[in-house]
Amino acid sequence: MHKCPVKKTDKFMDNLSSYSEIEIIFSDQIKNIVEDASGKIAITLNSSCQWTKLPFQRKTAKIEAKPKTDDHGIVYTNSISLVIPHQYLTEELCQTIKKSLYSYCIIRYTTVMGETIVVGGTDYPLQLTFQKLHPATGAKISGWQLEFNGKSTYPQRLMFSD
Repeated sequence: MHKCPVKKTDKFMDNLSSYSEIEIIFSDQIKNIVEDASGKIAITLNSSCQWTKLPFQRKTAKIEAKPKTDDHGIVYTNSISLVIPHQYLTEELCQTIKKSLYSYCIIRYTTVMGETIVVGGTDYPLQLTFQKLHPATGAKISGWQLEFNGKSTYPQRLMFSD
């Protein structure tokens, strides 16, 4: 029986999650979003703005876009849930998360297959709620549970490759 060799690289994933990276940007930091005929998008940021990586605990991440059809068409309910372990909460990241409570945002994530997908947009941004986790046992994660929610009239969209 032939076994395929596994080559470990810096991009090697443990496959515990379908997501290798999750990032956030605020709506007011986006200059424009351009969509091509195939539905892929390119996002241009305002000068000196950049995506902020969310160092999530892989097993906790869940991203969904549930469509619902009514008399007005299809509406997608977008939800993103993840836990950021306490050891990754820098002061800068805490400030970004707290700003997200009062600002609208967009999430960009990369799958383990290398696709980059955007949830939300400047016209249908996401809103954040979060809670601090203080587990009673050492077996659970302490950190912050983040929940992003929003609705849109379009599904999650693929980004052009950088």
